[in-house]
Amino acid sequence: MSISANRCQNEKDKGRPPAGYLSRKQARALLDEILVGARQQAQRHPVARLRFEQVAGGLLGHWACWTRSAVELLEECRGCRRASTVPASLLARGGQITDCNAAFFDVAHGFAGCVPGIHEILRRQGLLAGIWCLDPQEQLSPGQAEEIDRVCRAYPHLSDDAFVREHLDEWLR
Repeated sequence: MSISANRCQNEKDKGRPPAGYLSRKQARALLDEILVGARQQAQRHPVARLRFEQVAGGLLGHWACWTRSAVELLEECRGCRRASTVPASLLARGGQITDCNAAFFDVAHGFAGCVPGIHEILRRQGLLAGIWCLDPQEQLSPGQAEEIDRVCRAYPHLSDDAFVREHLDEWLR
């Protein structure tokens, strides 16, 4: 159960968010930091013309694999928006997702292994028979498989492996 930063459990805690939650000021500061970084990135890459009104989504790539957990995350974020609260654990999960995406999309090698990286996750889940790409030269980058292993071990709560196992036979009929 989440508790709004506006409500408190007793008079002593009035005006302070519950343990594990950011205050509105902290959340705004963090969001400002994220938006400033995104704006600076957009200025360096003028093709990416961004307009900031409300953050309403995330990285499209996060939907390429582990999709069930992405759907659950989206619902949790929507709940936070309705409740006007952001648990610190949710912000921490953002860093974990970024770490996973860096491994899957091969940030270390300029995204050279991004398609094979996603294929590797889907192969491990039994959804693909291999990681082949249209271009036979497109393969996992050196060290990418180890990075994928690392994030899979570090963040098993982000995967949807159990969900896929439960439905795999039905989907492959």
